[in-house]
Amino acid sequence: RFTAQEARAEAQVAVVSEATARLLWPNRDPIGNTVEVVGGEMGERYAAGKYNVVGVVPDVASGIFNGGPDRTAIYLPTAPGERRNRVLLLRTRDASPATITHLKKICAESGSVHACRPETLRETVTTLRFPFVAASSVSTVLGVLALVMTCIGLYGGVAFTVIQRTREIGVRIALGANPRSVVRSIVGQSMLRVTLGIALGIPLCIVFSIIAGNLLYLIKTFDLTAYVATTLFLAAVTFLAAYLPARRAAAVDPMIALRCQ
Repeated sequence: RFTAQEARAEAQVAVVSEATARLLWPNRDPIGNTVEVVGGEMGERYAAGKYNVVGVVPDVASGIFNGGPDRTAIYLPTAPGERRNRVLLLRTRDASPATITHLKKICAESGSVHACRPETLRETVTTLRFPFVAASSVSTVLGVLALVMTCIGLYGGVAFTVIQRTREIGVRIALGANPRSVVRSIVGQSMLRVTLGIALGIPLCIVFSIIAGNLLYLIKTFDLTAYVATTLFLAAVTFLAAYLPARRAAAVDPMIALRCQ
């Protein structure tokens, strides 16, 4: 970190990120080396020139979630209230309205050329996160609708298949089969098909999660709870879709079931 004297004097010193150090001085100690700032955004906000590296700090991610850590970052000293110091981060004991008002007063009295708009770090983070929170909410709603439609289709498909076997169930019971055994057999066959589908689908989902995780930064793409809960929920829907029609068919008189078309 910079000393107060370096900040007041705007000394020709700089602190660089670890990524910058690796890029400019691979396998070497960057402390004591010189980095030059020329043109571009940095050149407009800071005086172009050569700066002596006095420290190295961890990398940060200042872009959106698919940008990852910044490839380069250089920090230069500046004193509070200076023209090129546009943002000042303060630690306070509380964030009450009285504190915000007091900060505005101090800012106005300092003669800063920039507008004074104090806000808490939580408010800043909330503003920056809003687009992603909105997108997440929309995705959640769409995901729930997709799950509901999947359950409706799954229930309807399985139930229709079981109903089509009403005649078979009647024949088996008429030949002396135990109704419970027949129901258990029908449910087991239906659960086996869904289990095979889940066994094939989960690995594909995991692969896509890994691919998405490699493209995004600090975004969790694999949630074991979601996988387990969704799997159990679909299994429960399948069980009910097979069990209820099979039980109704097994409870019907075999002669009536045999006449069922």
